[in-house]
Amino acid sequence: MAAIIALLKALARALRRELRTFLSFKLNNLFLLAALIAYSAIVSGLKPWAATPFFLLLGSLMLFPMSSDPLARIPASRLALWPLSTRQRVALRLASVGLSPILWITLAFLALTRRFAIALLFLIVALTAQGLAAIGTRAAAFKPNLDPLRHVPRFPGRLGGLIRLNLRQLLSVLDFYAALLLAISAAAWRWFGAKADPEGFAPLAMLIALTLSTGTQASFGLDSDAGLTRYALLPLRGWQVLIAKDAAFFSLLLVLILPLGARAALGSGLTFGMMAIALGRYPSLILQPAQHRWRFAAGDFRFGAAQIILGSSMGFAQFRISNWFLIAACAVYLISLLAGAWYWDRVNRPENLLDGSRHPEPT
Repeated sequence: MAAIIALLKALARALRRELRTFLSFKLNNLFLLAALIAYSAIVSGLKPWAATPFFLLLGSLMLFPMSSDPLARIPASRLALWPLSTRQRVALRLASVGLSPILWITLAFLALTRRFAIALLFLIVALTAQGLAAIGTRAAAFKPNLDPLRHVPRFPGRLGGLIRLNLRQLLSVLDFYAALLLAISAAAWRWFGAKADPEGFAPLAMLIALTLSTGTQASFGLDSDAGLTRYALLPLRGWQVLIAKDAAFFSLLLVLILPLGARAALGSGLTFGMMAIALGRYPSLILQPAQHRWRFAAGDFRFGAAQIILGSSMGFAQFRISNWFLIAACAVYLISLLAGAWYWDRVNRPENLLDGSRHPEPT
């Protein structure tokens, strides 16, 4: 029993560290928007129903990684080598259920609301998500070709491989799936809604761009130190490395907003996207916030607020006033690209790679 208790304590410590990574949603632009909507409603004396769909979207997507098997944190090869009897392995399996975050969330929800039916429904949904995630993981392990990320096409040209790599990184962050669900809902409303108002397509396109925008602050967050060094050793200039990152972002953004059809939606979405990348250039290169796979991207509150305010302002101005705001956003994006390329080339000089000073403090 002492061995089981020691293993469970180690597993609990690992789970606590992993659960902290889920707190990244607090600095996600979609959460900040939902919090702003909820705060505005409360201040006005109203119930924050308008923000509820956004909170549900964030929570439902986090169910999949959060409801994974606690024992999955232990490599199968290492678990098989531990000198445990069959009875001990069964006991470890049963005890590990108590470490599941979903179980504790269900019990807390039941204690706070005293609604057994809703708590049971939540547990069933979480277990279904866990089953689907486990099936997908096992299927990809036995047949790697079933992994959708392996089928991301290579783009033509010299930067095609880098664009595909960056696309795979964006597809392994929950922001994309939130934007995908919003895009599917918006397209369904456009195609099947009897009273679909074309005036609403542009705000929906900007909402999709906003959902993706946090990742622009952590565009190098999924690249390890070795990966950043490989970037620096490639025979590419800084603007080419940044263009590969931006091309992956714009590719996903266009795929998601094109079904809305309207030119206004396309223009507003691209305007927001260009402003988001321009404002996210500094934190992505200087601050370099960490990013974890299958979590929501986390940025810096200052830059996230700027992306929401300036991006939406420019997007609405493009939609309501003139297409010149799209050109202005493009100019801002190009300035940020040139400034970022200059910084990249300065930092990644060969002498900086040799003495380990790749990331000097900004001047």
